[in-house]
Amino acid sequence: MRTRFLSITGIILFVTFSLHSMIINNFSSNKSKAIHTETGKFNEDYLFIGNELNFSGEAEDMVFLGKRLNFKGKTKLGLIALCRDLIYSGSSDNGIIAAAMDITTDGNIKGNNYVACRNFFMSENSQINGNLFIGCARLSIGGPLNGNLYAGAAELIINNEIKGDVSFKGRRIIFGEKGKINGNLSYSTRERISKKDPKGVGIPNLRSSGQVNLTASPYAITIQTNDITSGS
Repeated sequence: MRTRFLSITGIILFVTFSLHSMIINNFSSNKSKAIHTETGKFNEDYLFIGNELNFSGEAEDMVFLGKRLNFKGKTKLGLIALCRDLIYSGSSDNGIIAAAMDITTDGNIKGNNYVACRNFFMSENSQINGNLFIGCARLSIGGPLNGNLYAGAAELIINNEIKGDVSFKGRRIIFGEKGKINGNLSYSTRERISKKDPKGVGIPNLRSSGQVNLTASPYAITIQTNDITSGS
């Protein structure tokens, strides 16, 4: 299984980056827990394999395979990260593809994003201009999302404006004081939806200033309107 995974990963990376030259930093044979720092500016793709990297440079595309990436730099294209922890406070002009345990974003992202993780936290200083496809346990949107959200999570926390449609499958949605969906909401769950659920499963207390078209079933609800905010 591990061999197959590495083979598939290698094929994907080869197809993605075969048309560009690449800077390769391979520290996988080094068993030390060294933290590497990169501040250079590259006109090529940048690949890092190792333990931990603090990146504040620039590259075309960037690929990180390791434990922890502290990304403060810039990619003219995209960022691919397979790691345990991703701390993102830089900028990417063609989205990110990430699989990690915990992801924190404090920077700007342009383009579509594909994410799988345990916890995803987007701070109020972060902004995403593109669609977000994500599967995780806990998803917190603290900054503006200018695009559609397609999420599967146990819990979705919205504390800023989402300018797009939201398709969510999970346990609960929580709206903060600044939480707003400027688009349609499709919400489905494994458990039966009820307006009065002591476990917090079901329809959140919402309101809209526009005309609302609501369709519901025992396990799904679709709200079509101009904007959706907390009704509390």
